[in-house]
Amino acid sequence: MIEQAVKKRVSSADIPLCVFLSGGVDSSLVCALTKQLKGDSESFTVSYPGNGIDESEYAKMVADYVGIKSNFCCFNDDEVLPVFKEVLEYLDEPMADAAIFPGYFLSRSAQKIFKIAVGGDGGDEIFGGYPKYRAQKIAKILEQIPFLTHALPLAIGLLRRLPWERKNNYIKFIQVLKYKFAIRNFIWGSGSFLPEEVCELVGIDSLDLNSIFKEAFDYEGHFRQEDIVNKALYLDCKIQLPDWYLMKTDRMSMAASLELRSPLLDKCLAEFLFTLPSKYKVTLRDSKCLLKAVVSQYVPRNAVYRTKQGFRVPFDYWLRTVLKDFVEEFLNSSECERYFNKDYVLRLWKRHLECKEDNSFKILRIFNFIYFVSKIGITN
Repeated sequence: MIEQAVKKRVSSADIPLCVFLSGGVDSSLVCALTKQLKGDSESFTVSYPGNGIDESEYAKMVADYVGIKSNFCCFNDDEVLPVFKEVLEYLDEPMADAAIFPGYFLSRSAQKIFKIAVGGDGGDEIFGGYPKYRAQKIAKILEQIPFLTHALPLAIGLLRRLPWERKNNYIKFIQVLKYKFAIRNFIWGSGSFLPEEVCELVGIDSLDLNSIFKEAFDYEGHFRQEDIVNKALYLDCKIQLPDWYLMKTDRMSMAASLELRSPLLDKCLAEFLFTLPSKYKVTLRDSKCLLKAVVSQYVPRNAVYRTKQGFRVPFDYWLRTVLKDFVEEFLNSSECERYFNKDYVLRLWKRHLECKEDNSFKILRIFNFIYFVSKIGITN
């Protein structure tokens, strides 16, 4: 079915196309099948020279293994601010996803040679790739042990004292356990504010979460399976994928006049996968279990069975360096004070600059709102 999904997207192209290859499981499979079905093609990979999150070595490993020419687009620090400003001009609304900036840079580079690209978008949502799906399984277990659920918040104070880079993930996991399923699914997956943090940000006492998450609750009610992971996948396919990720990839590619196709979002493939129990996709120890078993037949196993990175972007570093002055100007503006608790915003900013917290996603959301308010000239 996956092969047919890729064939449908690459065979219909009467001109050469390329592959966006991150080195991850999804794009590696699409790359291998594109080579097999289309013949000559090329892959494009964005890299961040000198940065610890650069995965171009895995992309090169896959490209060399399947026999496809690889192109590496180095997103150097001196290019970040110009691209950042350029992308902001293409957006019609605030869009707080840092991946859109290198995504546009990659699309612009590929468009110089190709008019069509294929990528691995949608693989996480239908095969179960995000850590939050395993978190939902753990939360389901914890719900059966009430005394443990009540004791977990006590661990937050201890975790905060640890000099451990990933401690914030575990703190957030514990903080969000108290919320309903659909709310947990959104917050765990978005890197966003907690409801109580939103209240402090905008200076209100409480949020009407039932109203804010009504669409998510409605979709949750439509899903008849008891399978908690499949329910999370369904919510993401209905909300996060179309309203966030696909909008991002569509705008970043079309801004560069490049058509981007997503074979893994084939309707028949997605419908089939939702008939499978989630145990074939996600376990407490691993994710994308079924997909990895398939992909390992096409590319080296050490490119498949490794720690998931995703399309990571060193945005936290950029905010402290090449974007600092530009972003700080808007955080110190009168527009920021008009709409937000400026003291709280500047506290987030200060702790980020001092490397005490990674507030990059929160800062990007605040910045984007202020930027667009300033751009369109809202005064009330």
